[in-house]
Amino acid sequence: MIKRLFKLFLGNTIASLGIVCLIKSGFGAFSITTANQTFASVLPISLGMAGFLLELLIMIAVLYFGEGVSIASIVNMSFGSAMIDVFNGILPNSPYMLVGLLIVGIGWMLMDKSELGNTNSNLLMTALIKRTGKSVGFIRAIEECIFLAIGFIGGYATFFTLILSLGLGY
Repeated sequence: MIKRLFKLFLGNTIASLGIVCLIKSGFGAFSITTANQTFASVLPISLGMAGFLLELLIMIAVLYFGEGVSIASIVNMSFGSAMIDVFNGILPNSPYMLVGLLIVGIGWMLMDKSELGNTNSNLLMTALIKRTGKSVGFIRAIEECIFLAIGFIGGYATFFTLILSLGLGY
């Protein structure tokens, strides 16, 4: 179990680093990240706290739909959000930060290898698939569109964000 927790925390740290690298690149980020950026810009909270609160809302929806949460969902919501704030405070803005896409992939792979569950957005997707009978692609598209719309409203979503949204889950 210690080895699995280590993979989960290391993967979460690496994924958080990659997400902040994408933000600092100026090219855009994942749709849920741009939604967090929007919330952080209109509320007096940090980016990490915005992520924590959105993950908490998603977790409540997951529980409402009768699904359980996982160790990974709790770690991602709390530790991952804190790491976003740490890296956001120390990394410079640079177009070279686009390397974050590769870094995120490594982090997500480690989190997956921990076998300690999914993130809250993936748990919500699973709950909605069970509840509606719709396909993974359909539910993922709806989820991505909602986060993408919030990111565009806040001015944080870019064409790159749209490309990432179209490529996730397919």
